[in-house]
Amino acid sequence: MDIDISWIHWVLVVILPIVTRAVTQEVHSGRVRALVLAALSAVTVIGQYMVDVGEIAVTGDVIQDALTVFVFAVAAYFGFLKPTGVTDAVGEKTRNFGI
Repeated sequence: MDIDISWIHWVLVVILPIVTRAVTQEVHSGRVRALVLAALSAVTVIGQYMVDVGEIAVTGDVIQDALTVFVFAVAAYFGFLKPTGVTDAVGEKTRNFGI
């Protein structure tokens, strides 16, 4: 029985900015956070591709999906997570964690 887990990376779109805030400390600039978020987006998509296809490959579709996940994660951050204070609360709780 095959289980379709393609929806998982869309759930991660909302979680990725929170994880980014947890692993980057307050002293890091927005550029560093953007690079970490882009890397996490790429890892998410490559991981899903690996589960779906069974191999690690960076194709045009993978790059396009990673960019899409990144854009949606940024939109989730600025549209939902930042105004509600979720990422600030996570940053406060994880002050001594991360890079």
